Amino acid sequence: MNKTMAKIHKKPYIGWKDYTTWNVSQYINNTESLYQLARECKSWEEFLSYSIPFTTSDDERFDKADPVEMDYMIKETT
Repeated sequence: MNKTMAKIHKKPYIGWKDYTTWNVSQYINNTESLYQLARECKSWEEFLSYSIPFTTSDDERFDKADPVEMDYMIKETT
C-alpha cells in the first residue's frame, strides 16, 4: 500500500469511520450470500464467527473494519 492510500484508510470516508469500514460494508451489501448471512446475524461479532477470514475484492480485511459501525450495518439489514 502506498502512502496516499495509507492516509485514506485512516481518515473518515463518505460518512464512515474509514475506507476499510466503508469498503467492507459495501462488499457485504453487494454480495448476495454475505448479505443474507448478515440478515441472519444479530451482531458483527456473530457475522465474523460464521465467515472465514475474508477480504474484499480490494483486499480490505473484514476484521479491520470498525466493529461499532459494522454492528450498526448488521442491525440495519434486518
